[in-house]
Amino acid sequence: MLAQGSFYSGALQLSNASAVLPLICAELASVWVAGLLYPLFCIGLIGGYTISPWLLGRARHLTFSGGTVAMAALIAGAAIAAKHTWYIESIFIVAAAGLGVAKGVSDGAHAELVAARLPQQRRGDLLLCEGAVSAVIVTAATLLVVPLLSSGSFGGGHAAVLWLGAIGMVAAAASALRGGPVHAHAGAPVLPLRHLVSHGFGAIRTHRWFRRHLVVRLLFVPIGLAELFYSLHACTENRDTTSRVALALVCISAGVLIGSYLWRAVYRAAGVRGMLLWSSMIAVATAAVCGLGHLAGLWPQTWLCGLVILLSAVANTAVWAGVVEWLGMLAAEHERATLMGVGMVAAAAATALMGLVIGAIAPVTGALWPVTILLILNMIAVIAATSAPDHIAGGAAVRKPSEGIQHVGESSHDDRAAAARAMSAVKACAQVFPA
Repeated sequence: MLAQGSFYSGALQLSNASAVLPLICAELASVWVAGLLYPLFCIGLIGGYTISPWLLGRARHLTFSGGTVAMAALIAGAAIAAKHTWYIESIFIVAAAGLGVAKGVSDGAHAELVAARLPQQRRGDLLLCEGAVSAVIVTAATLLVVPLLSSGSFGGGHAAVLWLGAIGMVAAAASALRGGPVHAHAGAPVLPLRHLVSHGFGAIRTHRWFRRHLVVRLLFVPIGLAELFYSLHACTENRDTTSRVALALVCISAGVLIGSYLWRAVYRAAGVRGMLLWSSMIAVATAAVCGLGHLAGLWPQTWLCGLVILLSAVANTAVWAGVVEWLGMLAAEHERATLMGVGMVAAAAATALMGLVIGAIAPVTGALWPVTILLILNMIAVIAATSAPDHIAGGAAVRKPSEGIQHVGESSHDDRAAAARAMSAVKACAQVFPA
């Protein structure tokens, strides 16, 4: 399972729709189309999460393998297009939307595998190990393998990165098949999207804390889009994005690795409120550094671009853990999976809309005002973070973030499908590579 999850996470990082695909598209085709890729990915992700439980109840252990093979085919198609510069805009648009759908399906299957095969106390450790191993894999592949493939038949650095992502997906599928079937509980209900929406609106009407949770979650969407913003903002002023792709991959991987340890310490000291508050403050500092770089004439030097992308990844890593732990502290057991799904759908829809705005303003060259807008949005997130709970809210016991993740995934046998979808939402938020 560690090999399966590590290959899967690493392949997602090598082909993620928040940095890699937009950077390649901006270099080879259109910056405007590059800004559309991540919103389309988020729309596809909603569809993938919706159909994932339905597929799990029928295809079982083949669901993950089928989803990852489909992602490998889409990534390979994008690699071929990048090599030959064939229909870049159309193929990348299809690839981004298709990757969203396939990722939603694959996340649900992977969550079901984790819930079925590991005891509760080991699930959080597995997710942390997957993140650390995949970060090492991506860094090594970017620094050692991609330069060797860039001049060969793989078609340059852009295509080489995507080919490695496709190979990683195939390796994840092979690991899943070798591990055997994923048994879905026979009585697991498949909740339609309308059921999720109706229960979500009911919770919004009756639970004041959930309304506050959703507002804070939506106000933190710009922090999740910061990597996309800085990547596009840098590549439009320096068209040599071959090095930018490698830089983004290494810095994001390092940011995730740093954040996975940093935010656990912050949580022990200051709770959910501390995590979200410090995350938004780091985001504000990152935007300020970028703005000062503009004023000093240093943007887009490589070291400065790497610094802001790394800080953005660190800040983003705290968001998913914070919102999941917030739900784990206050949501009732029977509502937790449904509320997690509602939050994920709302965040994905808001990310799609905000991604369109980011894609429109980020490519503006030689201007400070796009960075100023992001700075203001991050400052609003700082204010919103003060309404988050700390260690204890409503009598909830203190738990580590990883234990909150495990608790979300732990549900009754009859609610296994909904719990799997909730764990999928956790993994999707956790991946700075929304992947």
